Amino acid sequence: MILSRNNWLLITFILLLVACDKDEDFGPRGNDNDQNQNQAENRAVFVLNEGNFQAANTSIDEYDPEKQVIDNEIFKDVNEENLGDVGQSLFITHDTLGIIMNNSSKIVLMNINSREKLSEIKIDQSYPRYAEHLSGSEWLVSDIYRDKLYVVNIKTGDYSSVDCSGWTETLLKSSNDQYIFIHNKTSNNVDRYEIETKTVSQSVTPAKNVSSIVKADNRICAITKNGIEEIYPQQQTITTFPDTFTTLRSRYSPSTNQIIMLSNHVFSYNIASNQFDTLITSSRNFYGLQTDSVNGDIYLTDAKDYSQRGELLRYSKNGDLLDITITGVIPQHIEIADLND
Repeated sequence: MILSRNNWLLITFILLLVACDKDEDFGPRGNDNDQNQNQAENRAVFVLNEGNFQAANTSIDEYDPEKQVIDNEIFKDVNEENLGDVGQSLFITHDTLGIIMNNSSKIVLMNINSREKLSEIKIDQSYPRYAEHLSGSEWLVSDIYRDKLYVVNIKTGDYSSVDCSGWTETLLKSSNDQYIFIHNKTSNNVDRYEIETKTVSQSVTPAKNVSSIVKADNRICAITKNGIEEIYPQQQTITTFPDTFTTLRSRYSPSTNQIIMLSNHVFSYNIASNQFDTLITSSRNFYGLQTDSVNGDIYLTDAKDYSQRGELLRYSKNGDLLDITITGVIPQHIEIADLND
């Protein structure tokens, strides 16, 4: 059949319309708020439930902030085995979730997308606490009782130890990749691990009664009973608290440029405006704390009486309660990850 000139024009017009419709689905469009919304989608909030001592009831929950639903015991459901005894902390590298098991002397590695167990690294006679990335596949791990730090290769499972002194907790890497700062609970001070020489210097700050440490932008800060002290790259007092108090945990929120501190209540310190505020007040037994680097949301856990199932609470950056979900027993460490489509 031979098409007339009018028919060809009609077909061309229809094809142009289809092409225009398809173009709407591609390319950059919208404003920064749209981009932030896209960043916030397809993310997961992982909650480590410590479980009870010698009960082997540690578990991992996964919360979907977009759908506002939580999936409990994701590791056990997929792998049909328990994690072990007393989960302490989590770390994320690429698509791998590291689960540090304090009373089981091991690190369990899980794929964050499939939830499948990848491997298990046993660190003999250790009581591991927290981890910080060194380089490549190597991580530095703190310990509560052994007067040691561990350099662990999570790819090969090999590890070595470095002598230190006391109960070591949170580890934070300097922005120039030269040092890892260590919260020492025994001395209530901060130690420093030099990455190149693999040596530890103790009590590198004049600050006393350090209750937690936090990396605020590129600065390592110590939270004391009296205020906030910068310990690297400079040593200086950032602010003094109106009243003395002890922080259980502290986190930095890059979206608001605030240090968020958990004590009996939740407090915020705005670095730019030098403003200290009470952000969230509650009679709950707050135990875990994390901030969302994309939208500034604040996640807290309620450990209840340390025997029943707890709760994950999600607040806006302004302290407004957004959601509450049920977790496992003694929810504590929280990490946020981007998932693959």
